[in-house]
Amino acid sequence: MTDQTHPYPGVDLLVLDLDQTVRGNRAANWRPPNHTGEQFIYPGIAKILALYVEAGVPVRFATNQGGIQAGHSTVEKTEEVLDETMTLLNGEIGEDLFSLEDVKYCPSTDRSHADRKPNGGMLDDWVEEEDIRQGHDNCLYVGDRETDRQAAMNAGYDFMWAWDFCDGVPVRPEKKR
Repeated sequence: MTDQTHPYPGVDLLVLDLDQTVRGNRAANWRPPNHTGEQFIYPGIAKILALYVEAGVPVRFATNQGGIQAGHSTVEKTEEVLDETMTLLNGEIGEDLFSLEDVKYCPSTDRSHADRKPNGGMLDDWVEEEDIRQGHDNCLYVGDRETDRQAAMNAGYDFMWAWDFCDGVPVRPEKKR
């Protein structure tokens, strides 16, 4: 998919992963940011997300943040970094469209936790909260990892790789075409 085809037809809810899908880390190539000031927004992604919002499609985010349980971060630090992500997105488009309330995160490293991807708990929660009457059928999840694809399948969402959704997102090294 190229950036010119957005918004994607028939999408009632758009949910995206954050790390290596919306944002990158200046300090460490493919690692998630754990501190404010480490992150950047991939080129073009904010403008694409704004197109969905303008079309009336809720745009939300679901991300594993196991660094909290692993001791690399705290809830407070993680929320500061996530809030900075939303501020950077808003800065790219010059509007306040996104906030921390648009983000669900799982702080657990326990793979059996319902909200930890590849489980679909966070995605199921967004469908409920947004009152998507058609259920999961018209929901799209965008991510960069196999666990994202599996979470979409487990929640009944359609799935798209981040680099297919936005040309500005780099293809992960293990996914080179």
